Amino acid sequence: MKTDRLDKGVRERLLDTAEVLFAADGYDHVSIRDITRYAQCNLAAVNYYFKGKQGLYLDVFRHHMIPRARRIRDFFWKRIKSEKKTTVETVVRALTEAYMHGPLSQEEVEIHHKLMARELTNPTKALDMMVEDVIRPFVAEVSALLRPDLKSISDEELLLDVISVFALILYFTFGRLPISKVTGREYTDKYRDKLVEHVTRFSLYGLGCNIKDKET
Repeated sequence: MKTDRLDKGVRERLLDTAEVLFAADGYDHVSIRDITRYAQCNLAAVNYYFKGKQGLYLDVFRHHMIPRARRIRDFFWKRIKSEKKTTVETVVRALTEAYMHGPLSQEEVEIHHKLMARELTNPTKALDMMVEDVIRPFVAEVSALLRPDLKSISDEELLLDVISVFALILYFTFGRLPISKVTGREYTDKYRDKLVEHVTRFSLYGLGCNIKDKET
């Protein structure tokens, strides 16, 4: 039993360490030796648990990246279910809040963004996993929620509109440093509240809806 716990510890250390190194330096610039040195385990452990570097990389997505994305999705659905009525505004606001005020810590936000940005630059099977397991289903769910109030546009237009809303939210979530430098504002809870209102208002105008201006 003690050995099982130790084995599990090694596997988790490898996943944690690999994610940090892959996010910092990219898949091609990180060796198995780098990972095992920082994880304080022997080289054979990578082959034993993951059948090599590629398997380890994909498991970082399976066990870290995809679960994080699902936590955001769960937060969104919890927020939607708390609403008395589902409207375009409540959907967009809940989606924005899921990222801006959601379940991820600042550390998780940063590493998730760095690794995903590297994956988008040099796509692998990991991107296909993210799209099939999380991104496509989440976009489809949001589209279905918006469809009753956006009947006049085609399915393709709706899909592109939803992707545009996601893109805006993701930029304001992951582009914190440039936004702070341009605006001169720190990402405090109060400022995130303001950004939730901004992203919601901007998105609703883009979707052909209106929102009453609120003081921030």
